Amino acid sequence: MNKLYLFALTLLCGLPLHAQVQHEQLPQGITIKATAMYGANFLNNKQASIFSEQILNLNTPITFKQNNRVGADFNAGMYYTTKLKNNINYIIGVGTNALINTKLSADAATILSYGNYNYQGKQANLGNSFLQYYNMHYVQLGVVMHKPDSTTVLQITGNILGVKKYAEANIHYLEMNTTPYFTAISGQGNYNAIVSDTSARSNEVAQYSGAGGVLNLDVSSTITHSFAIKAYYGLRNLGVIQLNKYAISLNKTGAFLYDGVTINGIADLADSNLINNTMQHLKDSLYSLRTGTYTTILPWNMYVAFDSKLYKNWSAHYGLNYQYSAGYMPMFFAQVGQRYKQVSWSVVNTYGGYSGYGLGISASIYTKQFEIYLGVKNLLLLNNNKVNQGIQFGVNWSLN
Repeated sequence: MNKLYLFALTLLCGLPLHAQVQHEQLPQGITIKATAMYGANFLNNKQASIFSEQILNLNTPITFKQNNRVGADFNAGMYYTTKLKNNINYIIGVGTNALINTKLSADAATILSYGNYNYQGKQANLGNSFLQYYNMHYVQLGVVMHKPDSTTVLQITGNILGVKKYAEANIHYLEMNTTPYFTAISGQGNYNAIVSDTSARSNEVAQYSGAGGVLNLDVSSTITHSFAIKAYYGLRNLGVIQLNKYAISLNKTGAFLYDGVTINGIADLADSNLINNTMQHLKDSLYSLRTGTYTTILPWNMYVAFDSKLYKNWSAHYGLNYQYSAGYMPMFFAQVGQRYKQVSWSVVNTYGGYSGYGLGISASIYTKQFEIYLGVKNLLLLNNNKVNQGIQFGVNWSLN
């Protein structure tokens, strides 16, 4: 949800999307917006285009880094803002958010991509790896406040969350030895995993596997009128979720050994008891299982950004965003743009996040009451650039 709000909008379409906090007249209207982003630090654009072929060709495998990050985020929502009383507006909205956030060691990424082909009879270090996935719906409520004698605008919103799916895996430490086709596995480690209620069907709108809530705080203020510099600060996605009592927890601390099963003949392959006992032995060796409620915090986000007027109708927007999650690095961004009559555009530079450098562009078209905007995070798909893609579309209908 953190990318549905002000920071993501200023990141991709920054200059036209500051209406909530740049004008003393608080906005009233309807906003529809959607964002999709994807990044990976171990693939450049050329490699990504042939990755599906290379992953099947063991003679030309991808060489992974020690710290491999990959993430994807999809957000969409509709929001209505109207006046509550003088200098206070309220916000109500609905939306959906799905996120994948992953950090993998070199051995973990290799085994997930190619299996244990290169580790037969060798030790693989899978520690320092993390995976998180969730899919949620939410209802948003909030207020925007502005004092007539101040340039500061404060926005406070809260989201009531309905969790459709949630999964998390933490491999703090894991050294593993395998034989061909995983017929025997041994090692030691400290790892755990959580999976939300598997009986909650994702295609049933009213069926959820958990609930939660988050708080978002955004502040904007003019630093100096002489140079037209405005500052933005924010904390987003400060919250928790709780999965229902059917959530499944897996964990293991210590050594483990699975030495396979002996097959004496074809008849053994049809023995359901043998197969069931083998699978149970494998499970008991690798983890212990329990069912019950589970509570966790969500990846929260903080940002600092500035707007500066450069020359006539040219301006710049720049700052830093940090998301507390395993696979996300601090992201720096800077963009320069121009507004001419009813059209504005900007060039967006980013570095960090799930990947490396990105060069994109955004544009908006205005009328008296409508604004339509489109932003692309990495317009120039340079072969040597790390995978860093994103697109955003939105419509604002002003009722002021």
